[in-house]
Amino acid sequence: MNAIAQKDPESQLEIHIDWQQSPLRPEESPTHEVGWYVEPCQDAGLRLVTHRLEGRQSSATFEGGEDGQAYLISAAIATNLGRVIVRVIVLQVHAG
Repeated sequence: MNAIAQKDPESQLEIHIDWQQSPLRPEESPTHEVGWYVEPCQDAGLRLVTHRLEGRQSSATFEGGEDGQAYLISAAIATNLGRVIVRVIVLQVHAG
């Protein structure tokens, strides 16, 4: 599932992912985050501030970004069944 989010370049945005709403099997649960990735990667672009996985919920806080730029944010987890599941979010940065 892909989602779209928006933020101001001067603000922080916390993104939440409920892995229960992904293709987890009934006996499956997240074991750890594989990572959060931002494209395009630019030194002055969107920055990952913090991230965490708690149970079947992930969250990450982002700051910055260039006004008018769209970013692809990918979050990936590994599960107890050895699978890797990825969710993608489009983040649009707009001032004011």
